[in-house]
Amino acid sequence: MVKFKNPTNEQAAPTLYQGGIPFLDALENDLKKASHSIAIQVMSFEADQAGQQIVELLSSYPKLQRRLLIDAYSTIVVNDTWTQRPGNSPRLRAAREEARQLWPLFQQAMNNGIEIRFTQPLGPLFLKYPFRNHKKCVLIDQAISYVGGINITDHNFGWNDVMIRDQHSLIAQALQQSVDTDWQTGFLPNKLKKFTPATTSNPTTSSDQTTTSDLSTTSAPSTRETPPAYQRLDEHTELYLLNGVSTKAAYRQLQQTVEQAKRVEVFSPYITYPMLDSVAKVAEHTVWMPEHNNKALVKLTSRLPRYRKLNVQTIPGSPEDMLHAKVMVLDEETVVYGSSNFDLVSYLFEQELVIVRRNAGLAQKILDALRP
Repeated sequence: MVKFKNPTNEQAAPTLYQGGIPFLDALENDLKKASHSIAIQVMSFEADQAGQQIVELLSSYPKLQRRLLIDAYSTIVVNDTWTQRPGNSPRLRAAREEARQLWPLFQQAMNNGIEIRFTQPLGPLFLKYPFRNHKKCVLIDQAISYVGGINITDHNFGWNDVMIRDQHSLIAQALQQSVDTDWQTGFLPNKLKKFTPATTSNPTTSSDQTTTSDLSTTSAPSTRETPPAYQRLDEHTELYLLNGVSTKAAYRQLQQTVEQAKRVEVFSPYITYPMLDSVAKVAEHTVWMPEHNNKALVKLTSRLPRYRKLNVQTIPGSPEDMLHAKVMVLDEETVVYGSSNFDLVSYLFEQELVIVRRNAGLAQKILDALRP
């Protein structure tokens, strides 16, 4: 257990932003007052309007250190479409074209002094594809944080999702350690290396080669200690930095937090074993899932015989405004939120961040925003 001590810890009430546009507006407002840096970490970043807006916004603040940390997933999956599969449908052609536009957009960003790195190389024949870095986080001046489920894509901006803004120094401090570690272990595709401005700090040593020239990489060995999987930041706040089966003990501790509640409401499109079993142990529980789920298999999982008595409710809406939040509210006073989907994929493979925050005001904001 790691406990940060900071007697001058600055705190402000957390703010909830529902949807991509309110999140982007809040981000722009914070950048106007920023003095030092901004780091954005997401799994998906696409060369659509959302991606272009972020690049334009960051380019407007050349005096700040600006970093984009993006998972390699973004280079092969566009708008929920695997661009490497065979076929020539209109949807697939559009996804491939948008994937090609990602490189010029990143070149523009780097020419404007924005630093870029990718996390988790896909490996030869995409064998490392399951091992994604699924975190979504924004840090401004190492003091303000945004955490939630929103990626930088048009379709994600339209989904029913949230980002939670905090001006809590201990949260920002711990998240900065996580982002710095992922940055140090990140890589830059060789296709972008020639656009690296001399003033930025980018990887220089050769490493993992993937199946296409677009994804061949150079990376730097990490010199930074990996943050612990569980950190108690203060008496009301815990941070989990999960990494698949290697953090199984920490994930079990998170499950126990849920199981000890008397009442739990879950808002998530993707929740399966083992977290679903923990929710089922709570006497009074409700699992809110979207009416239209882009991963139908998850919805079918909740209907297995072992979950027959589970109280699953649907939130109406079209596929374009699907519930995508990853939030639990325990006893109407504790909020569990972050990037984790609470499903088997996150449990086994993905790098995630989850915050457990005892804050009745935030809990009520979540319930008011997400309950249908």
